[in-house]
Amino acid sequence: MANLNEVYAMISKSRLLAWRNIGVLTLMFCLFYGLLNLCLLPTYFSSRMGLRLAATLTAVGFGLSGLIIICGILIWLRRTNRSLKDLGWGKPTRPVAIVVAVVYAIAMVGMIYMNNRRLGVEFNLWEMSLVRLVGALATVFAGGFVEEIAMRGVIMTELSRIRVKTWLQILVSSLCFAIYHNLKFLIDPDPVTFAVGMVLCTFMGSIFAGIYVLGRRSLTPCIICHSLANLLVEPYHLMAYIAVVIQ
Repeated sequence: MANLNEVYAMISKSRLLAWRNIGVLTLMFCLFYGLLNLCLLPTYFSSRMGLRLAATLTAVGFGLSGLIIICGILIWLRRTNRSLKDLGWGKPTRPVAIVVAVVYAIAMVGMIYMNNRRLGVEFNLWEMSLVRLVGALATVFAGGFVEEIAMRGVIMTELSRIRVKTWLQILVSSLCFAIYHNLKFLIDPDPVTFAVGMVLCTFMGSIFAGIYVLGRRSLTPCIICHSLANLLVEPYHLMAYIAVVIQ
């Protein structure tokens, strides 16, 4: 009986640690991505400069914040004797997952393009400039790499480790993804916009998580999808956000 109690205690501790890790990670994204880069920086930049430059500098803020977060993840992995490979980095995947990832990325680009046109915000897919390059590459790193490693890799691996069902892994990772993307509307507050944003971002996160599962928990399809979309839509997507939400 004593041994059985010890096993139950170890299981409970493992579950507690997993949920703690998820909570700490989500808090980091809320502080760095949600509060700093979706609230404070765009507000500051847009009040002092043009829309395009404000969006580009906000993108750089995302990149630097992503660097801080990924360093934290790497330190945590090292302390737990793990690596990015344990999260799905470089893991073999299914070709169908790659195809779905590319199709979804193109669909995202199309939706963002139409939204910018509706709002009257610039979107030039073929622009080649330093500002465009900086904005795109910064968000590719912050979103395509850091977010996917964290939201899909870390969170879903932690939940899988404590035997949480796959559908619940998808839901939890998607809700964490949605919270910091809509933190601005929770702070203001704007409950209706927050609720709508949560639903839309949870759906988007579910697609990313579904691609992760479809690809045999390889990060490659998710990173391709998110990176391709960000590469093509930034800094125009951030420009629309600043024009509508911040200004």
